[in-house]
Amino acid sequence: MSNSKVVLLLIRIGLASVFLYAAIASFITPDNWIGYFPAFLRNSLPAHLLLRVFSTYEITLAIWILSGKRTFGAGLLASLTLGG
Repeated sequence: MSNSKVVLLLIRIGLASVFLYAAIASFITPDNWIGYFPAFLRNSLPAHLLLRVFSTYEITLAIWILSGKRTFGAGLLASLTLGG
């Protein structure tokens, strides 16, 4: 495996681990993570449902990043998620 492929793999693993950590931790202790959502979102949907849906999205995104397929789309969604 060439050095550039190893570097890209390590970057994908690092980025996916961020999303996996947040998703798994929010399933274990949801009360610690619910405060990161704005109040208007927490008032429009049940807070725990909102957190479960977002955590499922994060796990799906992490798997997509690790798969290495359509990396531009995965990277775009990851950057929008982290920016949001």
